[in-house]
Amino acid sequence: MRTVDRTASTSSGRLRATIESIVHDLVPRWPFDRCRETSVRIVTDLSRLDIPSVLVQHTGHLVDRPRADPRWMRIPRSSWTHWVVEIPSMGMHLDATFAQFDHDHEGPRIMSIEEAVTEWTSTYR
Repeated sequence: MRTVDRTASTSSGRLRATIESIVHDLVPRWPFDRCRETSVRIVTDLSRLDIPSVLVQHTGHLVDRPRADPRWMRIPRSSWTHWVVEIPSMGMHLDATFAQFDHDHEGPRIMSIEEAVTEWTSTYR
């Protein structure tokens, strides 16, 4: 069983690079309505590397997203549902399909768990 030293900065940097590589390879070209499928694949791939992660569902978006996919704009933000991955040991929130909310954004969106939950009314782990 492979273990990852999350305390050393070089190991932490390598871990983050590994995670970003996995996520980047799974980001769909057209991410609308692909968040659950993509997030499940990321959790599975991270598990194979012994990196504990959690599939998370957010509902009720609180932030105005004028560059979101037009299909989102037909739905009240209070009804939006979105799936992401959290890596609790790093406090990391991975949103591989964030581009569906901002077409100018490329690649995955990585932020702190604490910051991410402020954008949604509910979070389910």
